[in-house]
Parts: sequence; structure tokens; C-alpha cells
Amino acid sequence: AGETYTDVLGNTYDYRYGNLFKLWSNWGHAGNAAYCLNYNYDKFSCTITIDNQSDNFDGADFQIIGDGVVIYSVKVSRKFSPTLIELDVSNINWLEFRLVVTDRTGIALIDGAQLTK
Repeated sequence: AGETYTDVLGNTYDYRYGNLFKLWSNWGHAGNAAYCLNYNYDKFSCTITIDNQSDNFDGADFQIIGDGVVIYSVKVSRKFSPTLIELDVSNINWLEFRLVVTDRTGIALIDGAQLTK
């Protein structure tokens, strides 16, 4: 979809300079991405924000799920500021990201995603 993305505050993100991905949710259909960690990592960190191409929505759910259990959850909207997340993933096999926007289209940017041992 492009090389650079802009969040709702005007910050620019470039996928060529870090681990960046987009998560779409469209009219109640959850945006999901899942990764097998195979219990190989101790820590996960990233910054989440909302893409400027998102509709004007309020109160969407962004979650990070480890082996079926929500380990991070936050309400997001077009007013959401970029937020750094750091999580302990030392006992997790599958890590999933989920965005659910019920009445519009929402796009979360997950930037600088990093797994460390």
C-alpha cells in the first residue's frame, strides 16, 4: 500500500526503517494477525497508533493476545496518541494482534515491533 504511513497526529512511519505493519478492521470485522513465538522470546515491544486513513470512530478495541488470553487491551480512536507497549512474552507460544471497529473502518499501525530474548 506504500512505503510511508501517517498517523492521525501527522507522525510519519516508514516500513523500510523498522518493523511496521498495519491492522485493518472494517465494520465489525476484526483485523487479526498471529505469530508463533514457539516460547523463544522474553519480551515484545512496539508502538501503536492510528493511521490517518481511518474513519472517524470512537471506542475501538485493540488487543494483544497470548495463547488465547488478552495480555494487553486499550480503547483507540482517531484521538489516540502513539503508545509504547512492552510485554513479557516468556511463556507464550502464539501472539495475536486484534483490532475491532464496529461501525467504521479503522487501521492500527504497529511500529518498531521487536522480540528479544
